Amino acid sequence: MKSPRDQASAFRVRHGLGDAPIRDMFQVVEDFKGAFVLSRKFPASQEAFTVHDEESGMTIIAVGTSDNYERQRFSVAHELGHLESGRMSADVHSLPDFTSSKDETWAHDFARHLLLPLGAVEKYLTNLGRSPLNVTIESLSDLVRVFGVSPQVAMIQLRDSKWISKRDFEEWPKRLPSLTSRGLAMQFGWASEREGLVRASLSPRRPTRVVKAATTAYQRGEISLEALAQVCGVHDVTAFQLTLENSDIRPPATTEERSERGPEDLSDLYRASP
Repeated sequence: MKSPRDQASAFRVRHGLGDAPIRDMFQVVEDFKGAFVLSRKFPASQEAFTVHDEESGMTIIAVGTSDNYERQRFSVAHELGHLESGRMSADVHSLPDFTSSKDETWAHDFARHLLLPLGAVEKYLTNLGRSPLNVTIESLSDLVRVFGVSPQVAMIQLRDSKWISKRDFEEWPKRLPSLTSRGLAMQFGWASEREGLVRASLSPRRPTRVVKAATTAYQRGEISLEALAQVCGVHDVTAFQLTLENSDIRPPATTEERSERGPEDLSDLYRASP
């Protein structure tokens, strides 16, 4: 098996991602792995889990809603790492996994290299006019902001690409105990931007393909408005209907042969193929 760095690089090359920041980890996994990715409220001890069924070929990744936007992205990338390693079994894989197994370390390193490749560190900072071993905390903030990673991940990549010294890597957290994404955002002027991302990561999210399939089924008169609202995670059905109609999304005008399934019978919206 390739190293996690090489596998992450191969994934980016295979899907034309280059060294650019990945804006939406959920969509990348859905588009390129055919998996269903969702977020929902979990107990505090649970971050994510993945289930892969060999018989149907279906993979579901679920991550917890979180006020830690960067951690949520990392959890999705970590689960993708298990799929890319080829070691994902039909059993449920769950985060946090407190074992120090090679598979867990591999998936962790894969996520780090996928979200912030070493080449991207050099390219981005060079374009900003920075130079190796002359990097400031503001440059760290830039990487955290643009690539959506934690300061810890960004610092590891800065160290491994030799843009900061091992001494800086060890001393920065000691000198700046509030070296967090939130703290950097407050200090360097992008707090409101990050708050918007946090609000999104706190909201439950459904797999795009499921929502799309449900919307199409509603327009064909195959499922009810209430069923579509449930799939979309909407509680105010009346307001939701108005929003749909304003977007010209309606069921057929005729009720002939319409089969409006309710929320309890939507399992076929989950399909193994994209």
